[in-house]
Amino acid sequence: MAIANAARDRGADVTLVLGNAAIPGNTNYQIVRVESSAQMHQAMLREFERADITIMSAAVGDVRPAHYSNQKTPKAQLPESLPLAPIPDILADLSACKHPDRLLVGFAAQTGTEAEIVAIAQQKLQRKGIDAIAVNQVGREQTGFASDTNQATFIAMNSKQETTPLCSKLELAHRLLDFLLRLIAKS
Repeated sequence: MAIANAARDRGADVTLVLGNAAIPGNTNYQIVRVESSAQMHQAMLREFERADITIMSAAVGDVRPAHYSNQKTPKAQLPESLPLAPIPDILADLSACKHPDRLLVGFAAQTGTEAEIVAIAQQKLQRKGIDAIAVNQVGREQTGFASDTNQATFIAMNSKQETTPLCSKLELAHRLLDFLLRLIAKS
């Protein structure tokens, strides 16, 4: 939401595709609510067609239960393990239909050392065929999901790289937008 707010504050026409999350205050941008990974996938493919810049700040997940039931399964009937099925890779699917004059940006929330997470992000950037990626180290104090602050490294397909200091998530969003605008200016 910090990225959506930062883009809105800069005058962008923002559409936020969002699952089950609270949105504080007045947003002044379009919100598309989804309840499942399949709905997220459909909404992103639809909204992607009209976007100049698409920033995928989080994956909905990598796997889901392979089988669903409309009824509660009694505890005694639960299997010892639950079979899992992959969730479609929304970022990769968007990359496959990307127009060359538009930016597609991914995120990578990783654990490990700074060098390890940057290497993983560079591989993901190449593998997914996206224009840029923001990687942040989760599991550290003051960064990641349950914090008001964060720190990230931005990496572009042209190997340009920038690491931010620990800052508010809104400042981090503005730094990301600045990084992307510099990429656009050089192309």
